[in-house]
Amino acid sequence: MSDADVFDPETFLDNTTEGANDTTYTPVPEGEYQAVIDTVGKPRRETSQKTGNVFTVMDITWMILDPQVKEIIGGRDPKVRQSIFLETTPDASGKAILDMGKGKNIPLGRIRAAVNMNHGSFRLSMLNGAGPAIVVVSHRPNPKQPGDVFSEVSAVRANS
Repeated sequence: MSDADVFDPETFLDNTTEGANDTTYTPVPEGEYQAVIDTVGKPRRETSQKTGNVFTVMDITWMILDPQVKEIIGGRDPKVRQSIFLETTPDASGKAILDMGKGKNIPLGRIRAAVNMNHGSFRLSMLNGAGPAIVVVSHRPNPKQPGDVFSEVSAVRANS
């Protein structure tokens, strides 16, 4: 390791820079892309403020494989998030498990089918690194930052 690689927090605070920082992100453009699942977030329980209903949400982060997208967004890894609601049911001991009934967990089923995992034994953690698949990226306004948009996955399908 050279001296240039050493990080000193005291001197870092006093470093001088020139110019302005960006104040908005360049979003992943809307469109269809080949992608792999980068990470599967831990499912979390949330309560609706309007209805009081409790539901389970899981975030999946997809890595876009198109190198042009990375260039367009300024060299950052082109990642987009997909949030899905998970339907659960209690097992014999009362522990929440995925509800595998007819018409249940359709978004999860679509993801599993897109990455060729919609069969046999399955654990949510198996989705880490899965793919490739085709993801449809759409934009949603950021209500807390006018002018900004969130890039998010609105649909998935198997890689043709």
